[in-house]
Amino acid sequence: MKCGFELQAAPVDINPEIRNVSDVARKIFSRIESGLALKFPESEVDYLTIQLMAQGKNINIQNDGPLQRDLDMILQRIELETDYPVTKDYALKKNIIEHLKPMIVRLEQGIQLKNPLLQEIKTNYLSEFMDTKRYIKWSPYLSQFDINDDEVAYLALHLMAAAEKYKNLNKPRALIICATGYGSAQLLNNRVEKEFGMYLNIVDIKGYYEVDDTTLSNVNLIISAIDLSTRVFKVPVIQVSMF
Repeated sequence: MKCGFELQAAPVDINPEIRNVSDVARKIFSRIESGLALKFPESEVDYLTIQLMAQGKNINIQNDGPLQRDLDMILQRIELETDYPVTKDYALKKNIIEHLKPMIVRLEQGIQLKNPLLQEIKTNYLSEFMDTKRYIKWSPYLSQFDINDDEVAYLALHLMAAAEKYKNLNKPRALIICATGYGSAQLLNNRVEKEFGMYLNIVDIKGYYEVDDTTLSNVNLIISAIDLSTRVFKVPVIQVSMF
């Protein structure tokens, strides 16, 4: 808001239940306005109303409801298709559920958000976008709604973020070994990160005399600025110049 950005209007149908929730949202913003000397536009009240309705309304996501079963089934099929461990990714499941709750309330109210990243996602991540569209159709619960591309793109972002996380988990884990000087170790770390950060995870930086079995227990590769030929390691060792 301080930067001048404003949410699009999202008027909700007014009935006694929604009016009560909207009054609560308005009182919340009134308290915040008095403390921060800000004036919130009506669209912010509408969106907070939707969030409060989503938290207070039973939309069958939890307690083994239809949507929870759909989500579990979809994640199982995604895991079989991609080998990504989505069924065990509780953070992903929680994030999708928290996204779906207000989204379903919006859809029931005939409100669909505009996504400023839609065109960029379609241009650069079309495959992920189309996959998400396909996954949504697997859900009998979600298929009852007319979900536009903007909403699909928001859901795609959750899956894209998870995929990036899994790629990082599968990178080789590298330990950097230097002489005792921290400055030289940090220099080598920064250079390796800059050139090869896409391909490996640097798990730690150690001086020669700090290396022990615990340090090496979860490492796939050692990158060393000093000669380690007098020692035997169970993982490959690459000796490099500091520069």
